[in-house]
Parts: sequence; C-alpha cells; structure tokens
Amino acid sequence: DPTRRPSAQELLDSEIMKMQSGKEDDEEKGIQIEILCLILESVIQDLRLPFVGTQHQKDQIQQKQEKSCRILIKKLRNKEDNEGRRLTVQIGVVDELLNIFLTRRLESITLAYIFAFHYLLFPCSDQIQQQIYLKHPYPSLIRLLEHPDEEIVNNAIISIFYIQLCGLNTQSSTEQHPHYEAIASNQGIEKIFNLFQRNVSKYSKDCAAICLGFLFRYREITNELMRREIINHLITFVSDVNSWIKDAAINAITSLSMNQTNLTEILRENLLAIITNELRKELEGTEEQIEQIKLNQENICNLLIAILENRKDDELRRQIIVSGIVDALLHIFLTRRLETITLAYVYTFLVLTTPCSNEILQQIYLKNPYPALIHLLEHSDKDVVNFSLLSIHNILFGGVKTTPTTDQHPHFETISECNGVEKLFALLNQTNMTQYTKIYVTISIGFIFRSKEIPDETKRQMVIKRLKILSNDPKYDPKKFAKLGLFCLAQNPVNRTMIEQDGFIVPEIDECA
Repeated sequence: DPTRRPSAQELLDSEIMKMQSGKEDDEEKGIQIEILCLILESVIQDLRLPFVGTQHQKDQIQQKQEKSCRILIKKLRNKEDNEGRRLTVQIGVVDELLNIFLTRRLESITLAYIFAFHYLLFPCSDQIQQQIYLKHPYPSLIRLLEHPDEEIVNNAIISIFYIQLCGLNTQSSTEQHPHYEAIASNQGIEKIFNLFQRNVSKYSKDCAAICLGFLFRYREITNELMRREIINHLITFVSDVNSWIKDAAINAITSLSMNQTNLTEILRENLLAIITNELRKELEGTEEQIEQIKLNQENICNLLIAILENRKDDELRRQIIVSGIVDALLHIFLTRRLETITLAYVYTFLVLTTPCSNEILQQIYLKNPYPALIHLLEHSDKDVVNFSLLSIHNILFGGVKTTPTTDQHPHFETISECNGVEKLFALLNQTNMTQYTKIYVTISIGFIFRSKEIPDETKRQMVIKRLKILSNDPKYDPKKFAKLGLFCLAQNPVNRTMIEQDGFIVPEIDECA
C-alpha cells in the first residue's frame, strides 16, 4: 500500500523472506548438482563398458551408450552451463568419448557419440574448452574426418574449429597458433586439407578452410596448392550471407596475412585493382541492384580491414594508396548521402591511417582527405563520427611530426577551407557526443593551432583546460597526445600565457607522443 509506510517488523519479515529465498535457491542449485552427478555416474559407467562379445552383445552395449549420450545431449544442448560441463569433463566423459572415437571401427561410431562431444564444446567458456583441449582431442577428432557419415564428419570438423578458436582466444594475437604442433603431429593438416578437397559438404569444406586459416597464423603455408586453394576459398566468404562464416573467414584471412608469403597470395590476381574498381561503382540502378553494390563494397572493406587491422606495413599501405582505394573511399564520403555510408567504409579508412609511418600519413594527406572526413562528422552514427575523427587526428598528428615544432600546422589552411575548425569546436558543445569523441576533438584542435592563437578566448580557455586535465590522464595515449597538444599551443605566446596560469608547466617535447 503506497499510502502506508511499512513497519519495522514488516521490513524485517521482508528481509527474512529474501534471505530464505536465497537459501532456497542455493539448496535448489545443490540438489541439481547432486542429480547431475548421479546422471554423470551412470553415463560414465555405460561409456566405460568394454566393447567386446558377440555382435548381439556389442549392439546392446552400443544401445546403452547411445542412450546415455542422448541423456547428456538433453542436459547440455543449447544451454550455457559451465558448471555442468566442468563436472562432465572432470568425471571423465570426455576421455571415454575420445577413446571411443580413436579405437572403434568408424562405422560403429554413431551420431549420438559425436553430438554428445559437440554439445560439451558449445556453448561454453574458453576455460571449459581449454580443459577439453588438455585431454588431447585432436587425434580422435581427426580420425573421424574419414567417417562415411557426412553429419559425423561435419560435427568432427566443427569441434576442431571450436577447440582451435579457444586456442586463438587464449593466446596473444601476435603469436603463432598454440595448437599447431598438436594437429601437425597427427597428420591433421594433411587430413583437414584432404577433407577440404573431398568436398564432402559445403559445411565441412568451409570449416576445413577456416581451421587451416587459423592454424597458419604467422606461418607460411608451404604447400603451394594448399596455400592457393585455401586463401582463394576464404576470400569468397567475405561476401557470404552467413555472418558467422563471414566473421570466421575474415579472422582466418587476418591470421594468414601475418606471413608475407601468405599475404602475397592474398593480394595476387590484381586484388587491389579489383577492390578499387568495386569501390568506384556508383549507387545506381534498381533498389535491389543498389543494395547489392553496397553489400559488395562493404564485403571488400571487411577484407581490407582483415588484412590491415593492427598491421604495421608501410609497403602494403603504399600499394593501397597507389591503387586508388583511398581516392575511392574519399569520393564515397564526400558524395553519398550520409545514411548510406556505413561503418565498414569508415573503419577501412581508419585502419589505413594506423599503425603506419608519418610518411604514409603524408601520402594520405596529399589526397585532400579533410573535406570528406569533416563531412562525416555530421553522421547520425556515433561510431562513424568517432572513426572519422580518429582518422583526422592521425593525419594531423603526421603533420605535426613531419614539420618543425615552431611552425604553424601545415594543414591549418586546408582544414579551415572546409569549415573543419568550426565543426570540430561545434562537436565539443554537442551533448550527445561521447567522452571519447570530445577527447580527440580537443587534442586535434591543439594540433591545428600549433604556433597559432586560438582567437576566441572562451574557446581557448575551454580547450586548454581540457588538455591540461587530459595531460594527467592515467591512460597512456590520451595523456601523451594531450601533452603534445599543449606543446603545440604553447608555441604561441597568447596560448602559452593561458596554459601557464596557476603555475602549470608546459610539457617538453620528449614527454609527448
């Protein structure tokens, strides 16, 4: 009753009820675990039955084991139950299933067994998958790739995929795949490639290609036929309608591209020229044709992102610039309606600007990027605005680092001509902008006004105040860049006077980014 305040006794009773409810929940959970343990005890006893005797006796053993597997499938299928899976692994179910896969005649291994193993692997945490990897599953699963049943083969290769993916997720992205030796030592590479070539099903072929792509992270695929066929197949996935296949393929291409020989294969057949021509296509035709052009362009942008993201490779970026891809992207930004420009286009441009040398940033600047990038700051998607702003920041940073520290910024006139300075200041006053956006807007303004007074005192005070706060930010990047922004502004005496108020010391250049 909202008109009556509860008494102290009522409040106490309420708290007691909550505590009682929590206690009952804990008791219920404990009961469920006890029930699961009893089920698992029965399952493991059945799986451990020796597969010997007459054919009739073997059939009975198999029926009993399949029934136990189906019980396990029912408990785990499509359920995120890490505790249940942990108990299942701990009690030895994985060991028994792997032993069956490794030792029995293939035709006696039915779907129930592999389904039980598959649902132990997914959906679950990396920690559970890592525990399963420690059971040495690859020899058993690789053997199943030769099974005559297509569905068992499909489940075996997707199981290998999940365990490999766990290896990627639990290892630094700059290291080779930690499972390479475990798979290679069992002729797994040859057998997975053989599965790819046999074309048992589109599903198994696609999964095999992705598994090999993951496995050769930072490694050359030395078999020339394998390298060519796997890479060509993965590239076709970039336009796949299945999102998980597309994402997995992009990750596989990223892994492969970390090796120069593999990258050369990825870029062969004039791939950059093909990408450029595709990006130059205007959105013309029927509504369906326009959507297909956009989809194709977004797909090739995703391919470029896969190759470039976190990769410091000036030569590759130089080839991309020369090919005309930068020009094509800038044309899209400048001429299309904003709502038709998606993240894929804008993020592709961003990864071209980082990580790279100042010389590459200068080459991008010579393409006159500011009108197009400033135009994107009016986009309704905050992520598009953020990525556009970061590209502006990176190019401005290149201008700072390639010219004398006391000179005015070499891009000031260019960015002013497209009202860039006014639009950057306007972003600072927008309430719907993220803090991340405002940080890099402020730093960019600091760069632009190197050795040049910010004429409006209120704006000058706002920028300097924010940069001073950011210069003490515990995060490395904003702190270093904010100090560089202050250093640039301090090259003008009016700006310096305001910076040095309250005894603030202007950073030295060696303290800056």
